[in-house]
Amino acid sequence: MTRLLAEGYTGEKKTFAQDPWPELYEAMRLGLIMQGKVSGIEKSGGEVNLVVFIGPIKGMIPEEEIGLTEGQRPQFAVGNTVAFKVKHCDRAAGIVYLSRKEAMDEMSSRTWQELKIEAKELIELSERLRELKQKLNPKINKDEEVEEGDNKEDVSEEIPDLVAGETVELTDKEKEEIQKEIKEIQEKMREVGPVRTCVVKHVIQFGAYIDIGGISAFIPRSEISWGFVEDARDFLSVGDAFDVKLIDITENGATASLKLLLPDPWETADVKYAKGGVYTGKIVKELTSGMLVELEPGITAFAPHLPFGNPFPGSEVLFKVGRVNAENRRMNGWVIKVTRRAG
Repeated sequence: MTRLLAEGYTGEKKTFAQDPWPELYEAMRLGLIMQGKVSGIEKSGGEVNLVVFIGPIKGMIPEEEIGLTEGQRPQFAVGNTVAFKVKHCDRAAGIVYLSRKEAMDEMSSRTWQELKIEAKELIELSERLRELKQKLNPKINKDEEVEEGDNKEDVSEEIPDLVAGETVELTDKEKEEIQKEIKEIQEKMREVGPVRTCVVKHVIQFGAYIDIGGISAFIPRSEISWGFVEDARDFLSVGDAFDVKLIDITENGATASLKLLLPDPWETADVKYAKGGVYTGKIVKELTSGMLVELEPGITAFAPHLPFGNPFPGSEVLFKVGRVNAENRRMNGWVIKVTRRAG
């Protein structure tokens, strides 16, 4: 038993507010990067200012200092934590003027310099991958990239970042060799990329936009979990912070994976799921030739159509394993009973 220090003492001590102005002046002098939560927006003379309180002191980020990307509006920041530098202190008025743009530019520059060293191999592989894809499909060009302000409901799992070049006719053998090298490079890229901490900035059905030290990156929904992800918004929210593994880097940003840092269920699938064994599962998708049954997050098996029609996705079933190929991440079998119908 610990000694009672004073009657009514619970282990928490009151903290007394200190004058924050010296810290703000020091941050301005040294050019330090700080952060705070945007509480709202104020309009003055036709300009929009973000309001950030630093203790009792009101901070203002003028519109030209927000650092908006194309198509982005100041409202995106309300309720979110943003980085900034202190540009001017008006102690008489009780206001400090801040710049998010300068903070993000410095963070981005610093991160790129670090990645040029620790992600050197990944960057080189990314460049080679684009060269090979360009040979296979010269019509794809850099202008086809999807920017943050565009409608992402039409994007694919991977966003191309290729430079247009001259059309070159390839033989079938040359195409086969290029496709083989592309596959090898893509596998290697998933191994060599560095791990970085990120914060989610925006989530759509097909994935999440994240910030990695001032650099914008994208997590496709296929890289969120080993399991089936229909909508990334069911898994991630704005403000979530976690580690990711970079799997592609270009001068315009990066692609990252969350699932590569999670245990891969296929590593033990051939032991866990025996041929002829019966396991509970859930139908997650109907196909032309059958349906996909999820036995656990990351383990999805193929089953042919049922004679009298398939139950809706979400239905729970008993699945009998026919064949397991853990190396190629494939499993097939049959639905032998529907235990709960969805819809």
